Amino acid sequence: MSEENGDRLIVFCKAFSSDEGKLSGFVQDSKVGSNSGDVIQVEKNAQGKKLIYGAPMYFWYIPEKNLVASIKFPHSTVNTEEMCWYIKRSIDNFIPDESKVVHNSTQYNHFANQDIDRKNVTYKSSCGKYSTKFSFKTKMKELTIDDISPDHLAPYITHLVIRETISSEKKIEQNPVLSLWNKVNKKRTSTKQKKHVEIIEEATVTADELRDILKVYNDENDGSQSPDTLSWNDIGFRTNDEDTTKWFSNYVDRRKITLDPTQKMDGSYYPAKTVMITLQDVRDSLLNFSKTGAAEQYSRKYGN
Repeated sequence: MSEENGDRLIVFCKAFSSDEGKLSGFVQDSKVGSNSGDVIQVEKNAQGKKLIYGAPMYFWYIPEKNLVASIKFPHSTVNTEEMCWYIKRSIDNFIPDESKVVHNSTQYNHFANQDIDRKNVTYKSSCGKYSTKFSFKTKMKELTIDDISPDHLAPYITHLVIRETISSEKKIEQNPVLSLWNKVNKKRTSTKQKKHVEIIEEATVTADELRDILKVYNDENDGSQSPDTLSWNDIGFRTNDEDTTKWFSNYVDRRKITLDPTQKMDGSYYPAKTVMITLQDVRDSLLNFSKTGAAEQYSRKYGN
């Protein structure tokens, strides 16, 4: 936990069955907050201890923005839904609260052919008239082009890419041999053909220029054009002389951090403190996005 801003870095273990191959293993009877020796690589000597095969999951909780960021490494996995359920069950089952009311019951399950224990946890309101339930849910937030700060993105752009649909007119000429053809085409003076054009230009842009480009993009995609035209027309960019174009229409920004592999605990996982130190060092750049992007503002104003 960061004392400065209240950020928290939480490492979970997602268990797998033992036929998943050589993975990290957690000692079966280890406790929450146990020392690092309780997490070992499966191929290492477990010294007769029973292991839960699994992979770590890293989550960065940012109270300032009410966000939970999942962090994916090559050796880890991500399952935000299970993380939410874990937190809910922990609050309901293990965190004491004076207003908590627990109802235990048994219900016969015809499919399992046995009684199933059920537990219902509610919380009394301060006036005692109402009962509530604790819920912890997350909603996917993707950083689209509307969320990106032009000041952050502009310095990295090395190319602009424009896709446009243009019309070319072809005059229909008479054929001296085909009289019927000539009669038909007297009714047609020309044909219009649509062509798709893509222009790639080396360019450096300032933050203000990028804002103007984004305005042009939003104006051009106001719904007045035909679907066929919209499917091709787009504005994109390339960064750091890369060959891949990032299009405004489907741009999703993924922020990255770099950790030294030698900092892994026993070559298995990164301790929470190690990841947190790196996150705090680059926190400003990772969180340099609009709190509410244009897409979300539109959704709030007009509905989904």
